[in-house]
Amino acid sequence: HTAPTSTTTSPFAQPRSTSKLLQLAQACEQYHTSTLTTQMSQISSQRTTQYQQSHAALQQLIQRELSSANTAKERIQSRQKLRDQLEQEEKTQFELQQRQAEEQRQLQLDAQRALEEEQRVKSEEERVKELKRVEQLQQAEQEAEEENATK
Repeated sequence: HTAPTSTTTSPFAQPRSTSKLLQLAQACEQYHTSTLTTQMSQISSQRTTQYQQSHAALQQLIQRELSSANTAKERIQSRQKLRDQLEQEEKTQFELQQRQAEEQRQLQLDAQRALEEEQRVKSEEERVKELKRVEQLQQAEQEAEEENATK
């Protein structure tokens, strides 16, 4: 029983003719070209996907940072607004206290002037009374002297 001879050629089989060698070389070249093209396409696709994923991750990170920055900015603005309101309230309160103190000083000054005027008027009235009394006394003395002189 003889071994059957194979009509198909294995890539590892030794070629017997130049045309077979040429066919084999072309088949190898086609295989490598097709494999290389597929591999390059896969690598390109992987790199594009990796780039897109990295880009998306960076965008998310940037968005989170922007959000944090905006939140911080809003808090700072809110605190500044509150600080400004407190300063304005303190300023208004201080001005009110200053006006009240000035009004109080003015009232005290007015009261003191009124008291001094009242004392001056009383003194003047007493002086006038005293002058009238002295005048009446002098007149009475004069009338008494005249009466005595006529008697």
